[in-house]
Amino acid sequence: MQLQRRRSSVRSQAPLLPEVLRTGYLMRKSSFLKRWFKQYCVLDRFSLQCFDSEKAKAAGSQPNDVLKLDGASVYDGGQSLTMKASRLQISTDDGRHHCFSSRDKIVIHEWMGALVNAVEYLRHHAKQSRSSLETKGRVRRGSRIGGVATAGDGLGRDGVAT
Repeated sequence: MQLQRRRSSVRSQAPLLPEVLRTGYLMRKSSFLKRWFKQYCVLDRFSLQCFDSEKAKAAGSQPNDVLKLDGASVYDGGQSLTMKASRLQISTDDGRHHCFSSRDKIVIHEWMGALVNAVEYLRHHAKQSRSSLETKGRVRRGSRIGGVATAGDGLGRDGVAT
């Protein structure tokens, strides 16, 4: 009888990169000078990254800013008086507020939808994680742990009926 051996190929796997949901240019209002400047934005399931340009991103430059979406809020920022365009606002978990705009109303609404979906995705998965942790942490009433009866099974500490 001959045993067959399976070859297990061990590949060095790169860490999974988050799925890119949307990319493109948006105008961003600086928090310091309150001026608008153009940023190339990349949205994935976990963050919104801002670069100087698409070329800078392609060249492997670090983003100017990374807005973590976990715990963030996205809302309609109304009409910008200075740009005369629709805008959206993001409040991140660290208390910062970020304002983005585009002269094209459709583009800003598409970005808003994508951002809201990403934030909701994170909220949903955070809620699932919390509930599964709570479930794992519970011990069913009347179960035995390490041979010791717990309350609810009618047995005392030594397993003798009470």
